Amino acid sequence: MPDKKWKRLSRNDIQRTNAAKARGYRQGKQYVSQPQDIKKKLWGGECPYTITNHTKRKAKQLGVTVKKAKNSNKKIDVFKKDGKKVATVGACGYKDYPTFQKEDGKDVANRKRQGFKSRFQQYRTQRGTKAYWADQLLW
Repeated sequence: MPDKKWKRLSRNDIQRTNAAKARGYRQGKQYVSQPQDIKKKLWGGECPYTITNHTKRKAKQLGVTVKKAKNSNKKIDVFKKDGKKVATVGACGYKDYPTFQKEDGKDVANRKRQGFKSRFQQYRTQRGTKAYWADQLLW
């Protein structure tokens, strides 16, 4: 979660968020949602992500379209040309390549890109997986 968001939480909110994350990690979950009331407090119930030109350009090259995700925990929905949804990708609260590039510079963005690609190596090369679409569109 971005530092700006952490600073908006009370001590009790932080304890509850950390407890929820710890429970999820013990259960082997990679992504654990925050308690709903805290999520709403931080994000206003929706993801504040704006689709970047990078993502639009990549989508056009891949022959898909992207729209803001209906799932408030995700960034974008990916659609085939016939309008069929194929994936919802990009966890809210985490930056993607264009965001890192804009906010932290190209060197940091490239390191983060390599980190993403190595973490998801097993899945990002399998066309049609969520990791594939995230890799192609967000990284």
